[in-house]
Amino acid sequence: MIRYRFGQDDLLRTRFAIAPLMELIGAFYVLRQPERYVVHRRWVEWAAPRVRHIAPALLDAAAPFGGSYWPVFLSPPPQVPHPTIEAELARVRETPPDAAAAEIRARYPDRVPAAARPFVDDPARALRELVRQLRALGDAALAPRWVTISALLESEIAGRARSLVTVGSRAAFADLHSSVGWEAGCLCVQPTAKAAAEVDLAGRGLILIPSAFTWPTVWPRTDPPWDPA
Repeated sequence: MIRYRFGQDDLLRTRFAIAPLMELIGAFYVLRQPERYVVHRRWVEWAAPRVRHIAPALLDAAAPFGGSYWPVFLSPPPQVPHPTIEAELARVRETPPDAAAAEIRARYPDRVPAAARPFVDDPARALRELVRQLRALGDAALAPRWVTISALLESEIAGRARSLVTVGSRAAFADLHSSVGWEAGCLCVQPTAKAAAEVDLAGRGLILIPSAFTWPTVWPRTDPPWDPA
């Protein structure tokens, strides 16, 4: 179980945001294993032919299925409510090379496979190529539908904002997902493939990120130095 422990200031600083790169990584997962994501079947039928010419080898190596750790630099928690994908790609490109290499090593603690070695051997160059692959995938599979997708995400945020005003702060956490609940001052996520964690928000608040493509799971963010989300 993951527990986000709230203090009084954390409720005041909890905020909503949209994460274009999280949507892009989620869309990439859907395209790799469409049989697991039946709700996206019509989107896959549209998107799959558009991405056949794209070979995102570094993305595939850095964002594999499974495991208890997922490199966060691929899709860092957003710093503003509705960033553009170009702004988020710039953040990926500006990731400190040592930090990117460390996250890849954490993802592959026993041995970094050959496909992921560029992040360790020449991380600055690998980050530039990763951004190129992300942009190509986003242009083909996400950008043409982004107005519709972002409108869906914005409507979720607007609905929860209304609940905050009319019901109170706990309305932000009601019915987030079947695996998410409020318990004794903590927001709890269970079960999850990610390692169990106790996260003291310590006045930072929590970022709540609606997503179209992470279904049927949620993607908790708990690893420093990234903002909890």
